[in-house]
Amino acid sequence: MPPVQEHRYHAPSGPGTRGAAAGQEGHRHGHDRAYERITTAQLSQALQDPRWAADHLAELAENTYPAQDSAATDRFVDVDKAWNGIWFLLNAARSPIDVVAGGAPVSDEDLGYGPARYLTPGEVAAAASYLQAMPWQQLAGQFDPAQMTADGIYPAIWDNDCALDYLRSNYAVLVQFFGAAAAAGDAVILWLT
Repeated sequence: MPPVQEHRYHAPSGPGTRGAAAGQEGHRHGHDRAYERITTAQLSQALQDPRWAADHLAELAENTYPAQDSAATDRFVDVDKAWNGIWFLLNAARSPIDVVAGGAPVSDEDLGYGPARYLTPGEVAAAASYLQAMPWQQLAGQFDPAQMTADGIYPAIWDNDCALDYLRSNYAVLVQFFGAAAAAGDAVILWLT
């Protein structure tokens, strides 16, 4: 799990970790994980013109407020500050695709909290398959407030009675969003806002 050390993430190590947060090294806490569905043509444009990608994502994050109840149709969603908790649960459940910190960097351009990352349409399809097959009740079995707190999983709310419901509602957003992205053959860009 990514431990907190001087407000930075470091790659997890030890038995059962897959380096899922390796792409998060150097990221500070306090922000939301955002996702955008993009076509393969948009992905090509983003990879060829990183400045366009950075400007596009900044404008999107600044001018769009995602509705949590329309994740199956929206092209842009965020999972608020639940992203690190969701990462913990999915990592513990051995998810084959890291939908929180995975993918490749769009460029080396730092958007304030590291570069945006992308998942290819194939990775999106694999993620959607896994997420749709993973019932919340099974994933919730990985919830370990003491371990999450000890590991520095952000935000520090895991002993709160509402923490599990907070994760559940944001996990549901990811399931719907990735399902719709896979059905459309889209790639996904993810970044911290």
